[in-house]
Amino acid sequence: MKKISKKRLLAKILLCGVVILSAYLICDQYVILTPEYTIKSDKVQNGFKIALISDLHNMDFGNGNRKVIDTIKRNSPDMIAVVGDMIDERSTDITPTLSLMKQLPDIAPTYYVLGNHDKSCPQYETFKKEIMSSKVHFLRATDNGKEIISKAEITATFNGDKVHILGLHTYSNGEYEDPRYTEIMDKFCSKSGFKILLCHYPEFTPWFFGQDKYYETNFDLMLCGHTHGGLIRIPFVGGLVAPNQGFFPEYDRGLFLVDKENKNPYHMVITGGLGQDRRCIRINNFPQVTLINVVPSEKE
Repeated sequence: MKKISKKRLLAKILLCGVVILSAYLICDQYVILTPEYTIKSDKVQNGFKIALISDLHNMDFGNGNRKVIDTIKRNSPDMIAVVGDMIDERSTDITPTLSLMKQLPDIAPTYYVLGNHDKSCPQYETFKKEIMSSKVHFLRATDNGKEIISKAEITATFNGDKVHILGLHTYSNGEYEDPRYTEIMDKFCSKSGFKILLCHYPEFTPWFFGQDKYYETNFDLMLCGHTHGGLIRIPFVGGLVAPNQGFFPEYDRGLFLVDKENKNPYHMVITGGLGQDRRCIRINNFPQVTLINVVPSEKE
């Protein structure tokens, strides 16, 4: 029997390692996971399921994003929350995103809030026009810092539970410094019933609600994206870096109870997003369709 030299053996082992690593990295970009979280509340009687997606960045998961559609449909949500950056600031052909967005309302009522890339995209006006003419609920408080738009908030009923939904979008142009936001937030937070805030940026509300002038009550659940799960996931540590938070971000992905010594802590769920960041591919960080079950407090 012919002996294999140590060098050849080492080369084969290295080659196998490269093949396995390459396959894993490819899966990191295209295999969609569905992490699931449960929120208990005494403000709901029957409960409902939310599918949360973000940060597609105009990526196509096959045939008009059929894989994303099938993943969401298979989990039968009562509501779909889309929290920004579905197109990219470099996008010239936004067909993959529009194909996905127009199919979502056929699965469940769909609510959309802008991210930073959406408004920076050269196709933003086309995208906005298409979304506004579709069945998607496009929630926004201002339009590029101009007049207040009346479509920031909507009330819906899921499985007999009344839910108030508010959408606030990018603060890259200082919109959150606008004193008119105080009125919007105060009105929203004073409502009775279960309240959901859609906002692209998870790092925003700890600052926002740290300002005494902004609230007396609070919302129940905040749904976010933006972080891409920290881009590179380090085992037992978490995400490596996130926009506006820097290295080892406090809020990377998952379920958080935000309690910055305020009177009314709230739950926040951050989805790891779907698409790729132009600066770095996903590593140990699969795309996500995040599921949230809101259930009555007395039920599991």
